[in-house]
Amino acid sequence: MLKEFIIVLLIEDHLIMDDLPAVDDEAVNMSDKDFIEEAYKDKMKKKLYGLLREREKDGEWEKFLDTILIELSGYSNESKTIEYYTLYAKLSSCRYLSFKYYRKTIFECMNLFDTLRIDVI
Repeated sequence: MLKEFIIVLLIEDHLIMDDLPAVDDEAVNMSDKDFIEEAYKDKMKKKLYGLLREREKDGEWEKFLDTILIELSGYSNESKTIEYYTLYAKLSSCRYLSFKYYRKTIFECMNLFDTLRIDVI
């Protein structure tokens, strides 16, 4: 079975997306998928930490929060588990929390990313 997928490269904070040709599912082994999934989760956790730092310095954290929520809304239906909806709800509520609860919620969301199953390929 052939699948088409998109590779995302992060180069100096610019997102570049290139369509790649169809790839045979058997050609992509499970360890590659696991590696890509873990790298993506780490990237998202760094974004959440950056969101926390941005609020600490009274920056434009709401814009960063919106971009994270937009990215999450693009997940496939197979990835939208109860953990996904919990993560999305917690992040959505951050806009209305005092800093004390905001900080706690961001760290909870970082931990939730470890429980997500993300279809990367």
